Amino acid sequence: MSVKIQILMACVAGALALGAVRSVDAAKIPVNDEAFFEVRALLQPTAQTIENGAADKTGMGADFYLRRARLILSGTLSKNVSFFIETDAPNFGKAGDYASTVFVQDAFATYKASSAFMVDAGLILLPLNHHATQSAITLNTLDYHSSLVKYPARTQKIWRDTGVQLRGFLLGDRLHYRAGVFGGDRGRFNKVDAEGNALPNINPNSTPRVAGQVRFNLFDAETDFFLGGIYHGKKKVVSFGVGTDYQAHAIATAVGQRPKDRLALAGDIFVDWPLFEDSEVVFQAGVFDYREGRESASSGTGVFGAAGYRWKPLEPVVGYDHFMHRQRPDLDTQALHFGLNYWLDKHATNLKADLTLDKQPAVQAVADLSAATFATVFTLQGQIFF
Repeated sequence: MSVKIQILMACVAGALALGAVRSVDAAKIPVNDEAFFEVRALLQPTAQTIENGAADKTGMGADFYLRRARLILSGTLSKNVSFFIETDAPNFGKAGDYASTVFVQDAFATYKASSAFMVDAGLILLPLNHHATQSAITLNTLDYHSSLVKYPARTQKIWRDTGVQLRGFLLGDRLHYRAGVFGGDRGRFNKVDAEGNALPNINPNSTPRVAGQVRFNLFDAETDFFLGGIYHGKKKVVSFGVGTDYQAHAIATAVGQRPKDRLALAGDIFVDWPLFEDSEVVFQAGVFDYREGRESASSGTGVFGAAGYRWKPLEPVVGYDHFMHRQRPDLDTQALHFGLNYWLDKHATNLKADLTLDKQPAVQAVADLSAATFATVFTLQGQIFF
């Protein structure tokens, strides 16, 4: 039996299994009149075919894995204090790798004095823009435009950093702000690697990073900590935002080089507009600008867009990504996405298919995008959230 037939059978079986699932409420454990605990779980089983992804690098490769496997504990301690803790084992079993460890992905407490003033403290999703602060559970596309969200490796864990953030809504919930101070790169000075080679100095004064975004809501406000990707007609959202992420002296690529400041800027728009009965248009677009010196692999500008039209349980989705490096055209990337979502039970149970045409000159060892060819990746991903 061919690989394609095996994958098709697996996809059909997965769809039938998901179709048998019904929405299940979270396990909510009351403590007193104000306090409770809530236990939830997320599973995203995934099947994927990859052009030239076979072992011989010439045939169509097949893969089956768990894109996300999360346990979530949340709740309130009083009317003013809440908490959220989440573990994950991302890409478990991908390419036959079962060595992935379970780790803490989110862990923070929130003090809410009012809707205008909240304080989050702990391991927090960095507030660069709407897309980077969306919940993976409520994504409208198959996954994030992750090739465009770039943070230095020593400054984050899956887009999170430890710190303190202020958050709130002003002007009748029209203005939404998030601003925080985070650890970032704690600094490195006169250090050597395991072989005794000198490492470049980075942030020698251990200056913390600052990050934040400001959003303006024309209609309904998005009041949750994790912003949504699609609201299934429950909200009418038109939201514009700008954000930044900055740390002084945080980038150095060569020994003896004076550390450069690291600056990321972002702007975006998010629209979720209900139309007729049980239908809506969802649109999102954004731009990122990373200023890290020309030598950094992340230095450049990226743009993305995604749009979908949901009619009852079905929603076709299209998307586009493009990253342009400041100096090295071989590090440019480009991708086209064509997807179809089947919302069996909104975010509790759904099935998403995505065909991606992806150009990465560095992977194909060519000079730039014009010399690269589109590689094809087809992904089918189910979601069960309860």
